[in-house]
Amino acid sequence: DSLEEMQLLPIPANGQFINQGAATVSSDGSHLYFSQWKNEKGKTISSIYFATKQASGWSTPDLLSSINVEGYNSKQPFCSTDGKYLFFASDRPGGLGKFDIWYAPIKADGTAGEPVNLGSAVNTSQDEQAPFYQSSSSTLVFSSNGFAGMGGYDLFASKGSETTWKAPENMGYPVNSSRDDIYFSTSEKTPLLADAVFSSDRGKGCCLETYNIVKAPKNKKLSGILRDCNDSMPAPVADAEVILKDASGKMWKSTTNSDGKYTFDLGNEPHENLSVAFSKESYLDTMTSVKIENTDESDLLTDKLTNADLCIQKKPEPKPVEPLVIKAENVVTVYFDFDKSILKSEAVQKLDSIYQVLAEDTIATIQISGYTDGLGSDAYNKILSDKRARACADYIIRKGIMAGRVSFVSFGACCPVEMEKINGRDNPDGRSRNRRALINVKKD
Repeated sequence: DSLEEMQLLPIPANGQFINQGAATVSSDGSHLYFSQWKNEKGKTISSIYFATKQASGWSTPDLLSSINVEGYNSKQPFCSTDGKYLFFASDRPGGLGKFDIWYAPIKADGTAGEPVNLGSAVNTSQDEQAPFYQSSSSTLVFSSNGFAGMGGYDLFASKGSETTWKAPENMGYPVNSSRDDIYFSTSEKTPLLADAVFSSDRGKGCCLETYNIVKAPKNKKLSGILRDCNDSMPAPVADAEVILKDASGKMWKSTTNSDGKYTFDLGNEPHENLSVAFSKESYLDTMTSVKIENTDESDLLTDKLTNADLCIQKKPEPKPVEPLVIKAENVVTVYFDFDKSILKSEAVQKLDSIYQVLAEDTIATIQISGYTDGLGSDAYNKILSDKRARACADYIIRKGIMAGRVSFVSFGACCPVEMEKINGRDNPDGRSRNRRALINVKKD
């Protein structure tokens, strides 16, 4: 892609400075901060200045007095996009070594408050320079020759804010090289390396040159552990079926292992409002939102997301059931577990009683209709409801009733008898009563 032609920024000149650059603009676009260099007592000193945007253009630059210390260097300012802080590099007193990364709160008039050193998590006894902060991911990117690296200056990333930072991670090849890599920038609300620019002298030129890197989003793997709610010390639940679903309706299936752990490969596409549902024989079906409690980004290709531990409750012990007596005019309902078409013991008892009616009344017939809950696609639910109706029909036929006396039809998620959400919250009991087959016993 071609870039627009560069234009000279109309900042009023100040004759004592030999160079100026490394500029940053406040989040509201009203203040411009930049470094200026001048010769002072036989050495080059850099200072940070700022100009204010006016109707007639930019004001004459003013020294940012709270940032600069006489006889020391302050340079490479960066305004956070949330408008709160100005990050910069300085060898001012109070640091940990040579150049350190500092920040200062930005005031409404564009001036800055008292600078604060980012501390030993970020700064070393050597040089840290060129800070960049992505507010959307709370990630600071900076260049350092004080950490173990690949060359002179390497680019490092650290998550955190203000003075609380995680240990910096080297951004690795191809961002870093055996030469100096410094200055980094990327957009907000995107993966850090989705479309970033940085500077390096790795090329054939004499000085720093600008490079662009475009990296595909990392794959994501979600895992968690399912436990038994009824235990005083919740034990893992093995062999439970797990259904993961996103806001678009996409579904993934997994099964818990002996440690109660389930894992899903999510690919590298973004997924919003993930929910997870669990089902297992003798347990109540459970559905809840995914709550990520830990993200491991140490792998270069895959981020490992850990869901909060969840538990499911056992079904209450069934009460003794009186023998079921069915009359010919009855409509009988049998229920199924989540995503299953296997007949449960209660269903078998009802079907045995229906068989008895058909055996005694040789002109009676039955019509069976199958249904599902609202989870899953229409096509999948149509197949599942057909399997449920067919399971009932096959059982009756295997016991000896002529197939011509048994008919069945499937309706998918049609016609729920219970609400599956109440005030926006999932209603597992309602969904369980919609996973059913209706058996109509009638005389011709």
